[in-house]
Amino acid sequence: MYDNFVVEDARVYNQAFIERLKQEGTEKVAAQLTDYTRQKIREEAFCRPILGSQPISPLELDVSEKTRTPVKFVDKEPDSKAYAVTFRGKGDTRWFEGERYRVDFASLKSEVFKCTLAELATYRSPIRQILHDNYLLDVREQEDKLFYDAANVVVAATGNTHASTNGFVIGDLVKAAKKITENRLVPLTILLSSSAFESLKTWPATQIGDQAASEVIVNGWKYDKIGGYNYVRTVKTDIVPDGELYIFTSPEFLGRHYVLNDVQVFFKQEGDEITFWCWEDIGMGIGNANAVSKMTWTP
Repeated sequence: MYDNFVVEDARVYNQAFIERLKQEGTEKVAAQLTDYTRQKIREEAFCRPILGSQPISPLELDVSEKTRTPVKFVDKEPDSKAYAVTFRGKGDTRWFEGERYRVDFASLKSEVFKCTLAELATYRSPIRQILHDNYLLDVREQEDKLFYDAANVVVAATGNTHASTNGFVIGDLVKAAKKITENRLVPLTILLSSSAFESLKTWPATQIGDQAASEVIVNGWKYDKIGGYNYVRTVKTDIVPDGELYIFTSPEFLGRHYVLNDVQVFFKQEGDEITFWCWEDIGMGIGNANAVSKMTWTP
C-alpha cells in the first residue's frame, strides 16, 4: 500500500511539473531544477573540500597559445632562504622568479534525457529524483575521476607512496603521512572509501585510546578527526577502491579548483518531447606535487 502511495504521489508531482512547464516555460523550470542540483553537487563532490573550491569569472581567465579552451595560470611560491640580518647588514639579493602552473578547464556533461510528456506522466519517481540519481551523479563522478587520476599521476612522479604489509593500521598511516611532512608540509585530509573507513571500527584501544575504543563499540565511529586528520569518505568505490587512501595538505598548499559555471540544467521542449541534461565548467590543478601521498594495503 505504501508503494502505491509513492507511485501515485510521484505521478501527481510529475503531472504538476508538466503543468508548470506549459504555464511557466522551459527557462523558468530549468532554473528551478538548477537550484536543486547545484546544492547537491556542492555537498557531495569529494574533490571540492580537498582542493578548496572557489568561483571564477570569465574576466579572470587566461589565454594559452596551445589551446582554445579556458585556462588559468597560478603563481607558485618560489623556494627561498632565511638570513639573520643586523641593522648594518642585509641578506643576499635574489630576483623574485616565481614559477606558474596551468589549470585547464573542461565542460563535464551528463547523458541526454529525452521523453514525451505522456511518458513522463507514467514515471514512478519524481522528475527531480530522476535528474539527481541518473544525471547529476554522472557529472559529479566525472569531476571526482579527474581529481583521482591527477592524484595518482602526482604520487607516481614523486614516489610519495607507502605499501602497508600490516593492513590499514595507524602506524602505517603515519608512515604515509610522513611523506608529506618530509617536504615541510602538514598532512591534513585523508580521502578513502566508506568501506575502508569501516575498518577504523576494528582499531584497538592501543591505537585510538581506551575511551574512543569503548565509544566506537557502543555508538559506532562518531569522530570527525582521527590522529589529527580530517577524513573525506566516499561511497564511490569504483573510483577510490578499498585498499588505498590519499593524504593531502591544506588547499592553499595543494592546488586549485575553479568553478566557471556551476552545474546547470539545459532544458528544451519541442512539441510533446522534452530534452535535458546537466553540465558544468570547472578547472582543477595540483600545483604542489609534494602535497599528496598515497597508502595501499590488502583489504
